[in-house]
Amino acid sequence: MNKNDFWDMSRPSDGPILDAELIAYAEKVLNVRLPILLIDLLKIKNGGSTRDFALPTTIKTCLGDSYLRIDELYGIGDDHLSSKANLLHSAYLIKEWGLPDKQVLLLGDGHWWITLDYRNGAEPTVNWIDVENEQDFLIAPTFNAFVNSLESLDKYEPTEKNDRVTHQTIMWENFLDEEKLAELGERFLTDVNERRRKNGLPDIQKK
Repeated sequence: MNKNDFWDMSRPSDGPILDAELIAYAEKVLNVRLPILLIDLLKIKNGGSTRDFALPTTIKTCLGDSYLRIDELYGIGDDHLSSKANLLHSAYLIKEWGLPDKQVLLLGDGHWWITLDYRNGAEPTVNWIDVENEQDFLIAPTFNAFVNSLESLDKYEPTEKNDRVTHQTIMWENFLDEEKLAELGERFLTDVNERRRKNGLPDIQKK
């Protein structure tokens, strides 16, 4: 896949412009070397909505029988929970959700995750982890293989993009109560309220 075809550039980046200092900081916090292709993608857009992909799978998961939806990817932001979910939240979320150690979370909703798995060494595999359903399995041997295996989501879900809800919004809204949500940043609160309106719920007002 051409790197320039990965992101939905009509929607904003979740994080700041990625530079060498931020990359070095992230790798120090995470205590890993991130895949070169991941860094290259985040230099184009630092997290957020992709062009809507599906990863074919032969194992049934809570997302479906034959594919995993990849409609977003975390970027590198800061480690404050008031920011949008990003790679630097991995340690906190691993502890909170009882996930295996040595994971860098790429996306998920709290009940399931797609991760960079460093349990077998410095070169990560890409894994699916669903604690509730006791699933923990490899979905790609490398991050490059993961990206190159992606297909158009329209092949599996012929639905308009605006009708889809990102996993990140679902995860944070399920995880935090309304009082906490009201304390979060403007960009995230906008995403949450968009989802609430689609479900006939009133907006949460920022305090």
